[in-house]
Amino acid sequence: MLKDDFAVEGFNNASECIKALFELNKSNQDMPDVIVIDYNLPGVDGLTLFEKLSPLLEDTKFILLMPEDKEALLFDVIRAGIMNYVMKNKGFMDVLETAIAA
Repeated sequence: MLKDDFAVEGFNNASECIKALFELNKSNQDMPDVIVIDYNLPGVDGLTLFEKLSPLLEDTKFILLMPEDKEALLFDVIRAGIMNYVMKNKGFMDVLETAIAA
């Protein structure tokens, strides 16, 4: 759905994402304006991935997709520096698109 309005690159896991970002940086290409991270990733949670990427991407906006059953972790998410999150519930894609556009 987002590909209609934005240039989108997707990854299956955190390692692929980190590798691609390091390649962009190494070749002096523009870094992404926005990175959307799902909290539930294979091998590592989205908060951990954010903590690895954020020092390298100071001008990038991060949005964390949070499952509703992880709502208790929102304080940890905000304390880590993620001010933009979207709860994954019915209709979350519309909220996500609005958050990215903002």
